[in-house]
Amino acid sequence: MLIFPERFEDLDQPTWDAVAPCRKKPIIIHAAQIDEPFRVKTLEGDYKQGKAGDYLMCGIDNELYICDRE
Repeated sequence: MLIFPERFEDLDQPTWDAVAPCRKKPIIIHAAQIDEPFRVKTLEGDYKQGKAGDYLMCGIDNELYICDRE
């Protein structure tokens, strides 16, 4: 039986070697490439500036964020 410490930074490599690899299920989000500069109000309440060609993305909780075109 594996016992994990309460804090992530207390994990040592041998403990991780005993854990089977897993794949996280992909999460579907919505995104649109925007052709002009734009601003997005973030969950923190401030605004972020997007450049022309960046993507406006909507997360699983309807939060908006910007992803660089690159």
